[in-house]
Amino acid sequence: MISKADFIKRASQMGLAEGPTLSQQINSDWDVAARTADVLESQMPSIGILSESKRIGCFLSVCTHIDRLMESGQLTLDAAMLALLILQVTNKDFLKAYGLFMHRAPNIPWQEAINFPQMALEFFKAARGQ
Repeated sequence: MISKADFIKRASQMGLAEGPTLSQQINSDWDVAARTADVLESQMPSIGILSESKRIGCFLSVCTHIDRLMESGQLTLDAAMLALLILQVTNKDFLKAYGLFMHRAPNIPWQEAINFPQMALEFFKAARGQ
């Protein structure tokens, strides 16, 4: 598991967040988000080698797992978003899956997106500017 200080440093270096602002936001959610990120990473499917379908499938699988945790009350929205950010910083495969999903989202038809997990649907809408 990545330490909070190392995460903040790496996230800032990647341009994902401002150090002091991020530090204040994560204090209350860090422990549960870090544990969740570890669980998600351990159960994350392979992205394959240059496989768009596996990368998108990986992202959707992680989002499905997050939805289940949120629905059962084990995870708040803030902790879920932080867990996803931790995965982006610590797991190159997830970063690739997330990046491809966000890149392809504007071209995915709404008829297909309606079946996405709720978390993925929120990213889908954000990628389309909605």
